Amino acid sequence: TDEMFWRRSGALSPRRVGEWLLRGSGPLASSGCDFGGFFSSRPGLAQPDLQLRFVPGLGTSPDGVSSYRDIGRAGKTPSGLTLQSIAVRPTARGSVSLSSADPSAPPRIETGYGTSEADLATLRQGLRLSRELVAQPAFDGVRGEEAWPRVDLGDDAALDEYIRSTAHSANALGGSCRMGSDPLAVVDPALRVRGASGLRVVDASVLPTLPGGQLGATTFALAERAARIILGERAAGEAEAPAERRQEHAHALGAA
Repeated sequence: TDEMFWRRSGALSPRRVGEWLLRGSGPLASSGCDFGGFFSSRPGLAQPDLQLRFVPGLGTSPDGVSSYRDIGRAGKTPSGLTLQSIAVRPTARGSVSLSSADPSAPPRIETGYGTSEADLATLRQGLRLSRELVAQPAFDGVRGEEAWPRVDLGDDAALDEYIRSTAHSANALGGSCRMGSDPLAVVDPALRVRGASGLRVVDASVLPTLPGGQLGATTFALAERAARIILGERAAGEAEAPAERRQEHAHALGAA
């Protein structure tokens, strides 16, 4: 990130701004989180359960959410590199409940982070793989002293303590208004809200399970599917209307 700013003032470098405006390249062309990969933390998995995200900057703490807040206030990302480990198929379950009889009071949210041994094992492997990747020769020119976790990667208990104390949500949130055919589903397979007329929900909240990564592509597919459903229902309704009119006209002729 040092290449993006003037060292004295901390303002964006005019050179880098021009590079981005004229050629669409340079450090400003990056979203800051556009590289990474998906991995299986152990053999025998049908799908990857671990995502590593590469961030070309150093957080202000192991808590990524707090880091983004701090960086937003400061206007600059500390120079460095970060690898984020994400359990993309978590098995832990939390809960949302009422905190009081006051409807304006915030709900009580229990995330359940750190309560699943399977999730902890996935994240432990993510930390080990991250250190292994950063140790490769490709990082020799930019690798500095490790900021965290700074623990023995062979010590599961120490890693679990670190994970529990720094875990937070990742990617986007989804599944709070899930789709299904069972009585507890909020929307039906046509995305219609149960118990309401003329109301659909078309966003990531209807996903019955997490897709195992960013929700952007999944939400686009969901929206396209919803559009086809709605257009199909409209076309079916328009096709039925002439048939009903023909039937009414036939009855009228028969009565005459």
